[in-house]
Amino acid sequence: MGLVRLPFRTVNAVVGVVILVLAITIFGVAADHRELERDYGRHVGDSTAQWVVGCILLWIIVFPLYLLHRSRHKRLSAAWDVDEGDEVPQGTGAFCGACGTQQAAAEDRFCRECGASLDV
Repeated sequence: MGLVRLPFRTVNAVVGVVILVLAITIFGVAADHRELERDYGRHVGDSTAQWVVGCILLWIIVFPLYLLHRSRHKRLSAAWDVDEGDEVPQGTGAFCGACGTQQAAAEDRFCRECGASLDV
């Protein structure tokens, strides 16, 4: 059993599809992260350019990390669930066991600072 030699056209087609998938996901990361910045604000050391460059250089590692990052933001926003202009009561909830931050409301399920579960 020797190596199977693929026709040049097949190799070009596979490479083209891989490049297309990479480009679509990288543009998707850029657009999605801009939306996250708009909705939740920019965080120190967390810019769209950093995610895009990371995806270009090490897509196989950075793209799954971005998906985890995105899901954390979504989870925190669901736990926060405060509209703009709403007053948030200060210091009425429990303390987070992971980071020690006091929560704004007693019924919070996730820490607003680190995202850890507050299940007692």
